[in-house]
Amino acid sequence: MDTRSRIIAGLVAAPLAIGTLAACGAGTTGSDAKAAAAVGSDAKGAFFSAYDKTGDSKRQRVTTKLEASPDTIIKLASSMGSGSGGSTSTPSVSPKIAQLISGSSIVVDMQSTGAALKDETDPTKINTAMSWKTDSDLFNLRTAAQDTFVKLDLAKIADQTGAFSMADVQGALGQAPSWIKDAVNGKWVGFDKGTVEQLAKSGGAAASTNPTQLTPDQTKQLTAAVKSNLDTNGTFTSEGDTVKVQVKIQPFLTQMFQDGKRIAPKQFTDQMVKDATKSLTELKAGSVLAFDATIADGRFTAVKGDVMQVLNWFDETKAKDAKSKKELQDLKAKNLHLTLVSQISELDRDVTKPEGARMVTKAELEQLGGMGGSMGKSSSGSGSASAVPTAPPAG
Repeated sequence: MDTRSRIIAGLVAAPLAIGTLAACGAGTTGSDAKAAAAVGSDAKGAFFSAYDKTGDSKRQRVTTKLEASPDTIIKLASSMGSGSGGSTSTPSVSPKIAQLISGSSIVVDMQSTGAALKDETDPTKINTAMSWKTDSDLFNLRTAAQDTFVKLDLAKIADQTGAFSMADVQGALGQAPSWIKDAVNGKWVGFDKGTVEQLAKSGGAAASTNPTQLTPDQTKQLTAAVKSNLDTNGTFTSEGDTVKVQVKIQPFLTQMFQDGKRIAPKQFTDQMVKDATKSLTELKAGSVLAFDATIADGRFTAVKGDVMQVLNWFDETKAKDAKSKKELQDLKAKNLHLTLVSQISELDRDVTKPEGARMVTKAELEQLGGMGGSMGKSSSGSGSASAVPTAPPAG
C-alpha cells in the first residue's frame, strides 16, 4: 500500500472509530442539566459509568461536525489530491466548497416508540431523522412509522458550492417525474411502507433487503463489543469534566473488525476484514487513537478527536520509495488539524412524518424504468427497488 493510500485509510479509520464511540456513547442530558460535575480520580470508572447510561432515553440527538478552517481543508485536499505533497498550483477544493465543509454539520435524531434506545431491538419501533445542515437544511432523510421521506435543496447547495447552476439541473431533469423535481427543490416526498414492500417483491428477493444496514440488535451487540474492546485496549485520565482516552489502535481496530464479522457478517465481509487486518499490520508499533469524552450528569455530552493524528501512525522511514517518504514528511510538516466533534444532547421533540409530504405511489416509481417489468424505455434510472431511499441505521 502506498503512502497516500495508507493515509486515506487512516483518515477513514480515525473518524470511523471516533464516530463509533460517539454513537455508542450517545446518552442524553436534560435541558435543565446542572453544571458538569468533575469526573474525579477514577477516570475509567466515570467513562464506563457514562457508557452504561447510553441510550437510557427514548429520544436523542447526535450532531457531528469538523472543527477546521476552510484554509486547512484546502491544504489537506490539495496534498491528498495531487499525489505530490500538495505541489499543485490550483487547489483541488474551491474556497466555497471548503467553506461549506467547514460550516457543515450532520444531525441525527433518534426516537424509540418502544423501549429505551439502548434496549429496543425492533427496527419498526425506531424513528430516525438525518440532516445535512449549514445555516439551513441542505439534505434530509427521515423514517417514521416505517415510511421513508427525503428532501434535497439543490438550489442552496448550488449557491453555497458554486459547483453547478440550477439552470443546468432543471435542464438535466427534463421530463423527469414531478415528484423527483419536488424532491430536489426542497420539498418532502415520501415512500410508504406498503409501496416499498410491493416494489421489493417486484424486484425479487435481492431487492427486499439492505445488506449494509445494521439492525438495532446488531447495533446493541456491537456497542457491547466496543465497550469490552475499550476496556482491554484503552487508558483513561481525567481533566475536569473530561476523560482523555488513548486507545492502542492496532489491537482495537483488529478486534473491532473481528467483532463486526461475527455480529454482522453481511456488512463485514471476509475480504473486507482480510484487507483491513493486513493494512493494520503496516501501522507503526505503539500507535494510539486519542480522543476526549466530556461527561455531565453522569452521561456523555461530547466526543472529539483530531483526525490528523493518523499521520503519526505511519513511519516515513518504512515508505516504499523516496517519493512516498517525502509525501508523508511534507504532509506532517504542514501540521494540519482536523477535529471531529460529536455533540450528544436531548431531543426535545418526537421524530414524526413531515407535514405536507407528497407520497410517491408504486406506479410513479415504476415510471423510472424496469420496475415490475413495466418500464425499460426511460433513461431516468435503472428501476431497481434498491434505489428507494432507506434511512441510516439507528444508533
